[in-house]
Amino acid sequence: MANDVVTYTDENGSVFSNTWDPMSRRTNTTIAPAAGIGGTTAQSFQYNGLGQTTLARDTANGNNADSINRLLQYQRGILNSTGGYQNNGGGGITAANALPGSNTQENWNLDGLGNWRATGIMSVGGSQTIDQRNHNYLNEITQSVTSSLSPVTFVYDGATGASNGNLKNDGTLIYAYDPLNRPIQINRVSDGLVIATYLYDAMNSRVRKTISNGGLAGNIPNETTDNLWQGWQTVEERDPFGGTGSTDTSIKQYIWGSYIDECIQLTTYTILGTQSLAAGAYYLLQDLLFRAVALTNSTGGIVEAYDTDAYGNTLIFTGPGADGIWFANDDVQSGYGANEIIYCGYRYDPETELYYVRNRTYRPTLGRWIQRDPIGYVGGVNLYEYVESNPVNAVDPWGKIAVPLPKSIPEAVAEAILAAILTVYLLYLARQAAKEKCIPRKRESGCELGDCDRGRPCGVEGSGRSCQWAVIITGLQKGVRQCGCYGGGPGDEE
Repeated sequence: MANDVVTYTDENGSVFSNTWDPMSRRTNTTIAPAAGIGGTTAQSFQYNGLGQTTLARDTANGNNADSINRLLQYQRGILNSTGGYQNNGGGGITAANALPGSNTQENWNLDGLGNWRATGIMSVGGSQTIDQRNHNYLNEITQSVTSSLSPVTFVYDGATGASNGNLKNDGTLIYAYDPLNRPIQINRVSDGLVIATYLYDAMNSRVRKTISNGGLAGNIPNETTDNLWQGWQTVEERDPFGGTGSTDTSIKQYIWGSYIDECIQLTTYTILGTQSLAAGAYYLLQDLLFRAVALTNSTGGIVEAYDTDAYGNTLIFTGPGADGIWFANDDVQSGYGANEIIYCGYRYDPETELYYVRNRTYRPTLGRWIQRDPIGYVGGVNLYEYVESNPVNAVDPWGKIAVPLPKSIPEAVAEAILAAILTVYLLYLARQAAKEKCIPRKRESGCELGDCDRGRPCGVEGSGRSCQWAVIITGLQKGVRQCGCYGGGPGDEE
């Protein structure tokens, strides 16, 4: 169009060139940055039928999010020393990730509600795998088709529209839940055997887990572990049978920082089950999202290392390999480790490859929760979506609602934020309930239910009063709507 800006130069001297569609919507921008200016050099844009931007893509660097900050592509490897924020580095990948068992690149095609319609995963030393999914109107996965494999049908408890929304069978695991929608037993689909059972206390904390039949992989040590809690944090793990069927034994203890999932110290007491480290104090190294990178001993030596992708698919390494160097391609991989505080500080269950996140259970391979959000639509319109599809900038320590990148938030402050959100939601529910719970005024007022719907005049003739709906603001019937005679001057209002 005649008024579309094709080229302009900003105050730094960078030159921007735009292309437009017939409806004057910008489709592409190329940027010739001025000296010393970093950032992308190419962008593309997509729109819906209303002309609203639905996708803004960094086509130069490839590590992109859409216009509402949902992650679309994730590359892994060695970052270069140029580009990025203020040209301080990280503007691209100089060498792709080569860690065995991990991925070099992942791409997501999301629908408007954050469901993964198609996912492309490029594994190290392999080829790209495409996972295509179908969802119903409740955002439940109905079917998944991965490359040349047979389609997998997902099953949720109860009938569609009349279930609790808990994932029951995903083709790999079979789940059973208690009346509060908490997993209490998980079986392998391959042979139907029970691999894990769980118990919870009245405060919704998981107090016991039992691993059996080697877990999902078949090589996880069978054990029973009791968890002791202080508030929402585990402070000790114990084996009620001591590994011998007789003595209650302390296995591990934890010390936490100011943020609810900031693990500062792990102390081990005995080698038992999945705990394979010698007795002593160990220290967890976590990044800005509290994802564990390594566990060190008191002298700073690494004893375990961890690798997680954007959505938490987890690898555990228990040795540096033949070259003696950690974070190299020959690190010794294991299905479990002594430390289970890994992705974003959540608790990893090696027996199921799931994460226990207090109020819900997270499935990294699906990139979503296996239960609906317990606080309903306060956390978003998709009750299964993880952190609004923005896992590189947010966490969800309660399994209820996304929290922006934490900066050592004290637990009390974080709890207060969540409590405020819940209060607003409960007030909303009360108002909605009040709309459906209406009682008539007494007949002396001269108003009945139908009169308020029509606004019929009432009271002393000429008073100007009319039958109107009102909401009681105090007393036992607070929030209830009722029909009465209101407005005008003195009269027979009740």
